[in-house]
This record gives sequence, C-alpha cells and structure tokens, in this order.
Amino acid sequence: MNRLKLFLLSAAIGAAFTTTALNAQSSSLAKSQEMQEKRMQQKQKAEARKNMDPAVRAEKMVERYNEHLNLSDQQKAELTAILTQTGTKLSEIRNSDLEPKQKQVKAQAAVMLQEEKIAALLDEEQYSVFSEKKSAGEAKRKEKMEQMKARMQNAKRQGSRKGEMFGPDKTEK
Repeated sequence: MNRLKLFLLSAAIGAAFTTTALNAQSSSLAKSQEMQEKRMQQKQKAEARKNMDPAVRAEKMVERYNEHLNLSDQQKAELTAILTQTGTKLSEIRNSDLEPKQKQVKAQAAVMLQEEKIAALLDEEQYSVFSEKKSAGEAKRKEKMEQMKARMQNAKRQGSRKGEMFGPDKTEK
C-alpha cells in the first residue's frame, strides 16, 4: 500500500513538473510570436514611411515641429518646401543605382544641407528648441540601436550554444 501511495505521489509530482514545463514553453512561444508580430508591424510602418510621398511627409513633420516651435505661417511654408525638397532628394538617392556607401554619403549631405536651411529659417529660441529635440531623438535612436545590437549578440551566443540559427561556422539563416 505504501508503494502505491509513493508511486501515485511521484506520478502527481511528475505531472505537476510536466505541466509547469509545458506552461513555460507555451508562454515562451506566445512571447516569441508576439515579438515577431511586433517586428513585422515595425517593418511595415518603416516601409510605409519610406514610401510616403515627400510632400505628405513634409506636412506631417511641419505639424510635429510646430507643436514645439510655434512657427509662423511663412516659416511653415518655407519649412514644408525644405522638407519636401530633401524628401524628394532622399527618395532619388534611395532608388538610385549607387553603391550603399555612396548612397549614405549623399543622403548625409542632403540632410546636412536641410539642417543648414532650417537653421537659417528659425529664430534663436526656435533653433535652440529644435536642436534640443534633435539631440534627444538622436540619443534615443542610438540607444535603440545599442539595444538591438545587444539582443542580436545575445541571440547569436544562445544560438551557437544550442547549435541553432548561428553557429561558429554558420551564417544567419
């Protein structure tokens, strides 16, 4: 009788551990699927922004800038023209047959020219706020890039330990 109780007790404990392990796997799978969906949505949003008409994008950007800079009507019109011109130039660069490094250099030059034009357009106080917001945005982007690099390195290390996705002599699948 004691053996039977011991057997039933050990079976119950085993079932509890199995259930816990299955729940953990299920939770992990759900999180993984959730992350994949989120990445897909982010890619779709980025693609939509990239393919957005430069004039439409410029209008949206001017609206955002105006929230912080209190632009005059003339400044709004000039800023819209500057942003549209840069957006068009960036689209041309992106769709050109240039090498990636050449595209990057030309895009950076276009953005620098845009910033010079914006600096000439804004008064001192507006430019101060603009620079502050720009620096904060750059810091945020840099932080996101660092986090992404860390996640990728972590995934690479875990994958090589498990013999999945990345291995010492394997490339990304």
